[in-house]
Amino acid sequence: MPNLNLTGLSQLDDLNTRGSVTLDKFLTNRLDLFQSVSVFSSIVKADHKAVLVKHTASQSSDLPRRNTQAHVKSVMYDHSPVHIGNLCKALENYSWTGLLLAIVDVDTAFAEFNAIVNYFVEKYIPSRTVCIKPKDPAFITPAIEYYLRKRNIVGLLNSALKSADDFTLMLIVPENTDVSAEDEMRDVL
Repeated sequence: MPNLNLTGLSQLDDLNTRGSVTLDKFLTNRLDLFQSVSVFSSIVKADHKAVLVKHTASQSSDLPRRNTQAHVKSVMYDHSPVHIGNLCKALENYSWTGLLLAIVDVDTAFAEFNAIVNYFVEKYIPSRTVCIKPKDPAFITPAIEYYLRKRNIVGLLNSALKSADDFTLMLIVPENTDVSAEDEMRDVL
């Protein structure tokens, strides 16, 4: 692969995966996280071989496990189209010339770019921290925990509204509004 050294990445596999060619490449900037690469015939019908990359055993202890006593906190971002659209508009309207003119080296440019994008993500994409507890089943991911919490909050609100003895919806209409507009508002509600 030409100019691979310029990216800071190293190719972990150099074995042929299709005939005498290496089609499936595994690139990393952390060689210490991986102990071996194997190429073998795929169990799926394909004209090339499969690549298996094993991580180092020492690093598996760094991963959060469910059997620990610690809570694992994760930040979940709201990926709704409205928020993503607002983020895209903000990034599109941002003047990138200052960043382009201030480029000294690739690392500094990337750090500045990353800081700008993170600022806009924090500004335009709502986030919520969820906590996975040690007693939660292994299939509960941060995304599932987020949606379960969201569902439970909606359920609590619905039950609170149903159990309210005296629930009154008040319609506040400005004094200078004519009667027909007031009637239209009542029809909407």
